Amino acid sequence: MSIILLIFLCGAAVAQEIVFSQTGESGEEIQAGDITFSTPVSTSSGIAILSVAQNPDEYTIANTVTVDTAGFDLSSESCGGSEKQITFGNLNHINPKVSDGRVVFEEWNAGVSGIGLYDIKSGGLYQVYPGKLHQANPDISGRIVVYEQSGAGSNKVVNIHGYNLETDTAAPISSSTSNQNQPVVSGRYIAWQDWRSGNSDIYMADLNTGTSQVVTKDLAEQKNPDISGSYIVWEDWRNGNADIYLYDITTGKEYPLTNHPSDQTKPKISGKIVVWEDNRNGVSDIFAMTLDNFQEYQLTDGRYKAVNPDVSGPLVVWEDYRNGNADIYLLDLITGYIYQITSNQSDQKNPSIHGNHLVWQDYRTGNSNIFLYSFSQSVGSAKYELYGSALLGGTAAPVGTEVKALIDGVVRAKTTVQQAGSYGSSYGPFLEVPVTSADTGKTITFRLNDYQADQTLTVSTGGVMRLDLSASSITPVQTYTLSGNVLLDNLPAPVGTIISATIDSQVRGQVTVTSAGSYSGLTIPVSQADYGKTIVFNAITGSSSLQASQGISVGQQVGSWFDLTFGTTTPPETYRFSGSALLDGQYAPAGTVLSAVIDNQVRGQTTVTTQGAYSNLNVPVYLTDNGKYISFTAQFGGATYIAGQQIAVSSGQVDIIIASEDVSAAGQVIKKNLDLTFTVSAQTRYSFWGRANLDGSPLAAGNTIYALIDNQIRGQITTQAAGSYGSDNGPYLEVPITNADIGKTIRFQTATGAEGDQSQLVVSGLKVLKNINFVS
Repeated sequence: MSIILLIFLCGAAVAQEIVFSQTGESGEEIQAGDITFSTPVSTSSGIAILSVAQNPDEYTIANTVTVDTAGFDLSSESCGGSEKQITFGNLNHINPKVSDGRVVFEEWNAGVSGIGLYDIKSGGLYQVYPGKLHQANPDISGRIVVYEQSGAGSNKVVNIHGYNLETDTAAPISSSTSNQNQPVVSGRYIAWQDWRSGNSDIYMADLNTGTSQVVTKDLAEQKNPDISGSYIVWEDWRNGNADIYLYDITTGKEYPLTNHPSDQTKPKISGKIVVWEDNRNGVSDIFAMTLDNFQEYQLTDGRYKAVNPDVSGPLVVWEDYRNGNADIYLLDLITGYIYQITSNQSDQKNPSIHGNHLVWQDYRTGNSNIFLYSFSQSVGSAKYELYGSALLGGTAAPVGTEVKALIDGVVRAKTTVQQAGSYGSSYGPFLEVPVTSADTGKTITFRLNDYQADQTLTVSTGGVMRLDLSASSITPVQTYTLSGNVLLDNLPAPVGTIISATIDSQVRGQVTVTSAGSYSGLTIPVSQADYGKTIVFNAITGSSSLQASQGISVGQQVGSWFDLTFGTTTPPETYRFSGSALLDGQYAPAGTVLSAVIDNQVRGQTTVTTQGAYSNLNVPVYLTDNGKYISFTAQFGGATYIAGQQIAVSSGQVDIIIASEDVSAAGQVIKKNLDLTFTVSAQTRYSFWGRANLDGSPLAAGNTIYALIDNQIRGQITTQAAGSYGSDNGPYLEVPITNADIGKTIRFQTATGAEGDQSQLVVSGLKVLKNINFVS
């Protein structure tokens, strides 16, 4: 049996979405990912984990929780949280459920129950789809609330309904003419207790397809279901007593989890941990099982009644009677510590836990109200819940593509694409990115299979967001990892300064200064398509955003120690150039990189996207630049070109800058139409071809060979046939050279870093047959 169970647990649930409407119609479907838990804090305790966990169910999927009952110990200390009453007045509020920062509950008024909702972040209280019909037993997952609702008039049949908090719409989940009770929801799936066969069975619905199906319909009763991801558990009476059963939605298979002759009832599940009430010791205890090993564990000691358990990740809560009344207790499965959460002499019952929030119904006010206990969130103050399309190299990212979110170069969350072209789902699961107050203003970068995505996100307050991601499928061939001193206005950059590295205005790497005046671990992945472009460094401190005077031309070899200096002088003007671009009399092809240079420092850069034309070449200029010249260069195909045009800087004097009808000023941006004609800056070039081997065997077709001078790539070619590159009649591995290169050495290297055994001393340029063996 254990072998079968291990196999079915390998299946991954796949989720899409349905959009509720008054008629229950479905909208666009989006496939959800298989979320991997990630936390930036120590995992020394379950409470510390769930103080930042954005998907506590997934924690036990991604990690094995080892239960050591011998280590359980009642702690006299607080578990580090605060208690708050969230409902008030003389009405009774019961059956609370908490999930994703919201609490739902029943509110009874004049013999009729409605569903209430409390938003933990805002403190707001709301009614969920108010009406005069009886509503009871709510549950919540993300933005979906499910509940029982009685029919109108003489129709007293109870059916399951769902409500979308975002669209403010409701729909029946199933319209059977028999009663349905005890709904539970997790992401796209809903389960409930159904009486259409004459006894209670377990049914489920898929919000994506809008369809429902029977899970089990044994002639005995099955009731009290719970759900987590693709697993449904319930209490099953087919053996003459109550056992716990599990159904795997992915495989469509059912499994008994317990077979003790006493009763096991009221199961709850979170990821791979199942808990339940168990009376095998003559009094109700709380038992648990992990789906890693299917071993049962007794969590309470059998001397006092313990009932109504719930579980979230490695935390278990229950209603405990050891003090003569009902109190709420919590067990941290990581540390083994048991905490008494409530100590009021009145009863506290029906606990529900999710992440770092715990709720229960409390009778200390004379009637039943809902109380909330929140564990400390000194780390992790918010989260982003992201979903959207995923494109790799312009096409749908294939199933299995890994999507990562990074802050300061550290992975905060990741997921995998489960349906080609999309990740996550608007109903969850999401790519959940935990952020802290210290992250505010930083940039979240994204990678698809380690390809840098074009999109970024600036950390603010978090929230649910559709973010479509696209990345080039060009393999990164180099990563710069930099550390060094960092100065702002000749003073050490203060702690908290955010340093980012950008290419084509896209953030490629980012770190935060943690020691005044220095930074470390700034990683910048670059690809073959980036060669010749400039890495621009920016610093954000307070409300200021500054650009470093240093830059790196991609392909340039620099040491790991790289000092950065930033000034706070605001550029009074920005020149914005657009126009045509010619290379050696031909239209500049798409991909040509144009740079504007002052004092040999790149001030602005743009890439040609339409053959022969460029736009938005932005060049910030300062008063100290007056009288200097802006020159222009172009890089394409390994060659560098110099423009015949130059512009004199006259900051504050628009009419001096080639004043004509082509110049317009808008605020501090001066727009100029400038046609640029480039000629290759090399006096001559080397043209190589020949045989190419790797470790003595023919180099496979499709490999790129680079030619380098001073560790900078000057030319490249891709092998078209195994064992050779170029040909006597062309194409060649062309290496442009200048007078300054004479006496230097050209060396050869593959994209994978294998070094060639041949080199070339630069003299005056030649057409050279050069057979190269690369050594890995």
